[in-house]
Amino acid sequence: MKFTSLLVEFLVALHAIALPAFATAQQAPPLDLKSIFDPQYQGWIRTHPDQFSWMILALISRPAPDSLQFTLRNGTRTNNVLWETWADDDFTFPKQPDPARPNQWSGRTVDLQRGLHLVRDPLSMFAVPAPSQNPTGAATRSSSQAGFIYTIPPNAEIDDEEVRRNEVSFEFITGQHLWFQEGIAAWIKDHPGKEMSFPRGAIEIKAIWMRAPANPDPQFHWNRDTQGNKYSLLALHIMTNAVPEWTWATFEWTGNDSQCDGAGGCSDRFGCEPTSSCIHSKADATGSSIKLADGVIKMFAQLGVTKEWTGYRLHGAQVLSDEKPMPNVLWNSQIESGFKSTSSCMACHRRASADVTGRADCSMGFFMTGPSCGQGHLDYPPDPPLAKGQTTTSFVWSFIKAYPAHSDSPVCKPSPQNCPNATTPAPAP
Repeated sequence: MKFTSLLVEFLVALHAIALPAFATAQQAPPLDLKSIFDPQYQGWIRTHPDQFSWMILALISRPAPDSLQFTLRNGTRTNNVLWETWADDDFTFPKQPDPARPNQWSGRTVDLQRGLHLVRDPLSMFAVPAPSQNPTGAATRSSSQAGFIYTIPPNAEIDDEEVRRNEVSFEFITGQHLWFQEGIAAWIKDHPGKEMSFPRGAIEIKAIWMRAPANPDPQFHWNRDTQGNKYSLLALHIMTNAVPEWTWATFEWTGNDSQCDGAGGCSDRFGCEPTSSCIHSKADATGSSIKLADGVIKMFAQLGVTKEWTGYRLHGAQVLSDEKPMPNVLWNSQIESGFKSTSSCMACHRRASADVTGRADCSMGFFMTGPSCGQGHLDYPPDPPLAKGQTTTSFVWSFIKAYPAHSDSPVCKPSPQNCPNATTPAPAP
């Protein structure tokens, strides 16, 4: 009995000594990109997703240095923030890839000069209404376009989505030879039954732009294409692997139509004041009527984030709780306008996968063939249903952009059938 008592006392003392080393941080991480990915903050992130989302937005939306600003053809200068200087999908997954010569991170500066944004004024390509003007004079999408979904990448001629990734994410893809189809196939063969796992610190963004008027709203981030045309940022989606199932946040410009008018409305428990006004639907309040919280303004001031970013609001953030995404529904009026009620970032991206041939799943997480012809998944599968030889690609759908070696034929192509915006697998080479 005495020995047992002493053993218990010893174990209790050992636990007390060891506990601080394994304790979960209760305070917010320091405001820098290295600290924010420290594993000790994972528990805090899951209980403070809104605050974490604003911290990430502030950290990656600081003005880029002069060395990453460029003079364009009409003599105007770019207005790059940090995330706009990262590698986009076209640079990460080039056409006619040479397996022996991956693109280098340093080479993205040339790519930035050649084509700042993927946007090619997409509204001019279709017989749809022109942008309307809101009272501030800034362009917004017409409400009659609420159900209009553009063809997904890699059809560059109709592409209005800009996808970029930071150096950690880019170096993992190129370093593991995942930037072309055969490289993906080799990785799956060498790692049977193993999920891809990006190293800690990976960030990916999706941005939606609109051709801007001559004098855009001052609280509206703007930038230019290679011709010097000015574009205004309508929406920004940010995902990070600060937790294993990634974090998900979506921001909207305050003037967007119907930004909170749909399933779940908008929710932000940190970025606006009073907090009770941050959980609302369009019927309750508009984004422009919500005051930005002092905590956000202080973060912006600390990091030098410019005033134009005060025109954005967090639509919502999603984290995993008890093996379920919370909230269950998360959408952006400019990205998921056609399937708001069945949009769940985490549930959709959990299904991203590729097979033993290196071909990515082209369904993009939809029940049918594409976002305008089907509905999204709201159920989150801890273990996704995969066919033999498939592997999940760490919540990342961008592998649909990977080309076969020395080919410019994409894995996923627009379907010519009744649903013009659907995607189908390309014929096997």
